[in-house]
Amino acid sequence: TNLGPEVLPMTATQVTIQLDDQPPVVVPVAATYAERRPGSPVVLIGSSNRLEVAVVNGNAAVQLCAGLGATLRLQWQAGR
Repeated sequence: TNLGPEVLPMTATQVTIQLDDQPPVVVPVAATYAERRPGSPVVLIGSSNRLEVAVVNGNAAVQLCAGLGATLRLQWQAGR
């Protein structure tokens, strides 16, 4: 995304992602890719200091059916 780290609350543990008119998907927040299994979707702040919606060792565009220019809606869920 073009979103910086300031949009992700420090207490966020999950993000509900909705792409265009698809059903929402709940994705865990991680500090690194290594925290999740290969093939798992994840939300994190990447090395470019931007919010990333990714799949560990995979392709998030394919797994989440996101085409070029897809509208992305995010909703944070904070832990305690």
